[in-house]
Amino acid sequence: MRHTVRCPTCSAEFDLFESAWCSHRNPSKRCPGCGECVCADPGYGEPRLWKEAPLAFRKRGFQRLFVRYL
Repeated sequence: MRHTVRCPTCSAEFDLFESAWCSHRNPSKRCPGCGECVCADPGYGEPRLWKEAPLAFRKRGFQRLFVRYL
């Protein structure tokens, strides 16, 4: 299973499941192109911008999904 997303920093597309996690307090996935994560996004701390992760995502370490990942 793949889940392709677009990096908000460099606009490269990447597979969310295959990319590495960042090491921040509330980690997100890093873009393999530029190495940036979405942790610095102004909305990252906003609870309303998070959704419960579907089972396929939970099996891959996601408890919730930030809207940029949808």
